[in-house]
Amino acid sequence: MQTVNFRCGHCNNLMAVGTEYLGQQVRCPTCLNVVVAPANVPSQAPVLAPEPVPAPAPTLAQPELENLFPQIAENEDIFSSGTQATDSLFDEPAHQLVELPASPLVTPESVPHPEPIPEPPLFLEPTPTPFQDQAATASFLPALEEFPPSDGTTLSDAVSAPWMSSSENGQTDSTQVGFAEPKKSREARPTKINWFIPLVFMPLLLYAVLATVAAAFLYLRLASAPPSIFDQMPDTQGDTPGTRPSKSTGQIFTIDQKMATRPLPEHLKVPLGSTLVVGDIEVTPTKLERGHFGIFTEGSADKPEPSPNESLKLHLTIKNRAKDYAFTPLDNFFDRKWSPSDGRATPLTLLQAGSTTFFGGPANWYSLSRDKKKGQKRDWLEGRKDVDHEGLGPGDTVETFVCTDGWNPAIQAHLFGLDSDGEQKHKPYAGNLLWRVQLRRGLIDYKGKKLPATAVIGVEFTSADLPTKAIQQDS
Repeated sequence: MQTVNFRCGHCNNLMAVGTEYLGQQVRCPTCLNVVVAPANVPSQAPVLAPEPVPAPAPTLAQPELENLFPQIAENEDIFSSGTQATDSLFDEPAHQLVELPASPLVTPESVPHPEPIPEPPLFLEPTPTPFQDQAATASFLPALEEFPPSDGTTLSDAVSAPWMSSSENGQTDSTQVGFAEPKKSREARPTKINWFIPLVFMPLLLYAVLATVAAAFLYLRLASAPPSIFDQMPDTQGDTPGTRPSKSTGQIFTIDQKMATRPLPEHLKVPLGSTLVVGDIEVTPTKLERGHFGIFTEGSADKPEPSPNESLKLHLTIKNRAKDYAFTPLDNFFDRKWSPSDGRATPLTLLQAGSTTFFGGPANWYSLSRDKKKGQKRDWLEGRKDVDHEGLGPGDTVETFVCTDGWNPAIQAHLFGLDSDGEQKHKPYAGNLLWRVQLRRGLIDYKGKKLPATAVIGVEFTSADLPTKAIQQDS
């Protein structure tokens, strides 16, 4: 096997490779680094094949020599023989000319073969190294077979390398031994991008943070907003103020029309048929009725007096959510009869139909502690009590109602389009309506004390919810 010697570019030690590996990557047996064998390096050993002998130059004829060198005479030829005259001072005999021996014919057999330079051993005696683990050694010796041993042994005979390629029948593949492709390290493998964090986790985290900030901002805004006057009004008036029967002071707050018709907060509004919780009461407006509803008058007969005009009635279901006290949610004081000429405080129970507002109800209210000598008589609606001293117990429910003033013909004219005789005069009202009702809501915390309070709720409905005809009353 012909080899070519060259020096390693890393350790500068002499190494030899076969001519078939020229131009390929080989591993230095001394430093184990991979180098590239030169593609065409002249061998440092003598060439085995004889070099062709160049043909002798053609001999010039004597006339040609003479023509070229006319100054050289024949007797001046240093190679000429015979007795010639010399310029010797002592007339010494002429020296004998040196004759060159004839050159023998150069043949391949006559060319001497130098002793081959011994190749360095492919493997030294094993010595303890930090790379005793085969898996670790495999990453450093993937191409040792680039240097086939000169004695004809294979790599499998010298070292048992489990990472070398083998054929299916278990025999070592000579085309693969020493050329086993090194295993790719984990760092060289393409990294798989994990899209879970940027596509799923980060949007959820951002949403959670924004939702928390929004909730905190809304909470602080609601906590810092002052309560509406319709949320917590002192319960000191009426027949049965507070959570137990007590003597009314007869004091009436001065509430004018402007104050009574201030905009109602949205959290105090409830659509017809829905339920609203305010404090310790749960209110559900159930239905609307249209008809001639009667009232009782103090000291009169037991039979109620029906209204001359049609009224609109709103039915309510009220539940006491308190656990340890009773109170009367609806007081006759809240929807008392009222007119601007009375000079008294404006009731907070009112019906808004477009730009027109109807205050209170049909029953006159006077304080129980009034001077009866003045002839002031109290009224109350049929189906309600004059004074409800018992109230609504914890967890109990009551069916009650409020209605418009049937003694005011302007109400039926505006709502139903009827004149005072009950005839259809014009089209009924069309649009939105809001019935604002004052109710007791139970106890509230005020400066560390439990005090009774009232609230005003708003029942929302439209003209489409208005009954088309009046109900028939029993005679």
